[in-house]
Amino acid sequence: MAGCSSCPETAEFNAPLLTVLEPSHPGKPAGSIFQLNVEPHNILIETIKKAEDSEDMIIRLNEAHGIDSQAVLTFNTIPDSVTETDMLE
Repeated sequence: MAGCSSCPETAEFNAPLLTVLEPSHPGKPAGSIFQLNVEPHNILIETIKKAEDSEDMIIRLNEAHGIDSQAVLTFNTIPDSVTETDMLE
């Protein structure tokens, strides 16, 4: 399984991205686009969400093969800060 290259495809099959079409409405467009790349291929982005008690973003990763790995996250802009946490966030 360590050579598995289909893990992202498997995750997409098990939890497909849901799309919602919205009609045009008044409001301010988003000021920026958040882009993130994660390597190596066995590290999957499980969740990206806003923290409940602040404006921080939570990025939850999952190692898909059960092997020790070090994730490398590449952002399109430099974050103000990064903090590693546990599942209690």
